[in-house]
Amino acid sequence: MLYQRHGLRIDRLGPIIIHDDVYIGEGAFVLGGTTIGEGSIVGAGSVLRQDIPAGSVVMGNPAKVVARVEDLIRFWEAESMAFPWAELIARREGAYDAAMEPELRELRQKHFFGTGLKSQ
Repeated sequence: MLYQRHGLRIDRLGPIIIHDDVYIGEGAFVLGGTTIGEGSIVGAGSVLRQDIPAGSVVMGNPAKVVARVEDLIRFWEAESMAFPWAELIARREGAYDAAMEPELRELRQKHFFGTGLKSQ
């Protein structure tokens, strides 16, 4: 199309480099010539056209840095500790504990949906 309309003979290809521990949300587009720095998070549906610094949270079209991963983690930790089940989370071994999950599920359902729902 560019050749027909403008007489251009160009090639805009480049490598896509994704460093370690990067999460790319569903439906995100990463265009050629883009590098995503280590430990970054790309929001779902984002369009990346430029390099992303390590440890960044990016989203949008075009994708822009909206936060640092460290800041997001601190926010999520504070948010988690405000829940009524924070004591259970603090005692949990790792990210998931099958023995605690029924009690956690019941507390979450009660907190978010009231007492009308029963655990399955």
